[in-house]
Amino acid sequence: MHSQPKKIAPRGFTMVEILIVIAIIVILAGIVVAIAVGVTSAAKEKATKATFERLDSAMSLFLKDHPEPTDANWVVALKSYGPSGQLLKNDLKTVNGNDVVLDGWGSPIHYLPSHSTAKNLPTGMFQSYGRDLQANTADDRFSNGAAAAQ
Repeated sequence: MHSQPKKIAPRGFTMVEILIVIAIIVILAGIVVAIAVGVTSAAKEKATKATFERLDSAMSLFLKDHPEPTDANWVVALKSYGPSGQLLKNDLKTVNGNDVVLDGWGSPIHYLPSHSTAKNLPTGMFQSYGRDLQANTADDRFSNGAAAAQ
């Protein structure tokens, strides 16, 4: 009499099962990263908007007693004036030895004076170069202007 060969119980997972699990993990990771990028982008937009509101208020206070500063000296002018300087104190950063105010993307914010000769740009307000950090592109952001803060 011949003995029946013993059936061996399968051990572990097959290669197909492992690949399916890895594919599911990669898909879930992609979804999480996409959501995180969207949240981060929205946070940078909100931070820039909040900074613009403070800058518009500071400039409004400054303009009540002083002539409008140029783009080159607006940070120094606002910082040196008591009430507006207080509004800016938490926004000031030093970059290459100069005081600047940064937007949500870490780029310096620029002031567009009302006497500016810049073509196709609003004047009397602040400008952020936005996500691409390039001037005068579609993603640039602008404040409402000091007049709106009054």
